[in-house]
Amino acid sequence: DTLPPNWMKNDIDIVIFVESITDIPKEDWKQRFKPKKFNGYDVWFLYNTIEGFQDKKKFEEISERANYEWSLIELKLPENSKFLYGLDIRNKLPDITNMQFDYDDILARALYHLDKCLNQLTNPKEKDNAKDTAMKEFTKAVFKYSFYICIFYDSTFHFTSNHNIERKILELVESKKFDELGLYFLTESIHFRKEQEFNEPFKHLLRKFTEYIFNLLGN
Repeated sequence: DTLPPNWMKNDIDIVIFVESITDIPKEDWKQRFKPKKFNGYDVWFLYNTIEGFQDKKKFEEISERANYEWSLIELKLPENSKFLYGLDIRNKLPDITNMQFDYDDILARALYHLDKCLNQLTNPKEKDNAKDTAMKEFTKAVFKYSFYICIFYDSTFHFTSNHNIERKILELVESKKFDELGLYFLTESIHFRKEQEFNEPFKHLLRKFTEYIFNLLGN
């Protein structure tokens, strides 16, 4: 609801809480990482249990592709997600006040999307949409990296919307804790999600960001 009307929205994650994972039909469980098409959106149906969110190890067994802390704050805070139907279980989820982030795993998620971006350009699955998909994956990498920076400097930061992430990054730049080049990648990604284009050639932007990330890892 906080996104501007012209924001590019393609993915919708719907988390379905069930009493038992074993009760999910086998075919539905096998298909959980394959999106369903609905009104132009890719809709992902993700299953979990309350117990799965109360125990990080159990969560990782059920949702091996997701980061526990990110998923928890997404569901816990109304600012990050919307309750759709059934019983609202937010008050049964763990307290996030003193939550410890797995910083390496969050950064790995950013690298995962960067890798998907590069693979789309070098070995595309769908050649017709390869560049568009690569650009979207690039923005996901930047958004996740920017979130990583937010929590690295402020472990009490618990917002996943790009609006809140941008505001926090601006605050970090103003206080000289974060560099303006990192902010530039974020503003370019936000611009792309609004206008479906970057302000500079994508290949130049991608090269800059890739070098930037590898320099970061090298230090």
